[in-house]
Amino acid sequence: MSNSHPFYAGTYNGNDCYCMTADDRVKRVAEFNLEQCQAVLNLPGLQTTVRAAAERRIRKLSRASQ
Repeated sequence: MSNSHPFYAGTYNGNDCYCMTADDRVKRVAEFNLEQCQAVLNLPGLQTTVRAAAERRIRKLSRASQ
């Protein structure tokens, strides 16, 4: 990703855009690596379903690395 925010979606007409809905964010978390998942958990005001998806992804990545 070109931006450090894990839900950065791109720049349109000079404005940075981000995925905002929980559904979009959960779909993106499924492709994230461990570093991106940690960044997600540090976001303020994170939706509970997105937090749960990031925690599940971290557990999955941890099991895969063993």
